[in-house]
Amino acid sequence: MFQFLFLKDDENQSVEVEEVEEIDFRKVKEHLEQGESVFITPKRKEKAETRLVEG
Repeated sequence: MFQFLFLKDDENQSVEVEEVEEIDFRKVKEHLEQGESVFITPKRKEKAETRLVEG
C-alpha cells in the first residue's frame, strides 16, 4: 500500500492524499505535467495503541 501526496499549484496550495495498492505512473506523470509536486511513500501499517508510561 502506498500513499500519494499531490501538492497542487493553486492559490491555496491544496494537498490531495490518495492511498493505492499499485503505483500508476501515468497518473503521476499527469500531475507532474500540471505543475504539481508528487510525493510517494509506503503506507505504514497501523500499530496497536501506544501507551505512555510515567516512571
